[in-house]
Amino acid sequence: MMSLILKKNNSMDQPTKQQWDEFKKALSDRYGCQYLQCDGYAVCINIEMSNKRALHYVVYVNGWLDGKWIKAVKEDEIDSLPEESKRFYMPHKKGRPAKEIKIYEKIYGKRECKKMGIYKKQVLAMPYWKSINSLISHFKKHNQQISIVSQEDYKLMIKKTDLTASTE
Repeated sequence: MMSLILKKNNSMDQPTKQQWDEFKKALSDRYGCQYLQCDGYAVCINIEMSNKRALHYVVYVNGWLDGKWIKAVKEDEIDSLPEESKRFYMPHKKGRPAKEIKIYEKIYGKRECKKMGIYKKQVLAMPYWKSINSLISHFKKHNQQISIVSQEDYKLMIKKTDLTASTE
């Protein structure tokens, strides 16, 4: 494992391209696991098998995969998502099925359906990523400081967050 302390001249502290390549290579193994520190959050990325026997990158924030972070909201209400969801989870956009929309239109009419937001897409934040490149670009976009840390450093960060959570 690698432990990196990154200092740059600009306000965005991020790993270099070479460090990201090493990070990707470590996650290319079937049982890969990597650790990050992103703006004070301890983040663990594991490769796990889904129910469809496909591999996914699963994100754990401060040692947790909390159900309250997996939330569906309308497309224009993305700001109401929890902070952890916005920073680390993959946003899935999905509209209602056409058959369902037709049923609503028959019952309420098109004008009322528009007022109710039936035509708007929903965004569901999920901790599963299919692509490591999209995961990394999302993390870069939504976090100012990112550093790749060792497993020992990650465990220390988790202990600190557990201690602060228990005192609150």
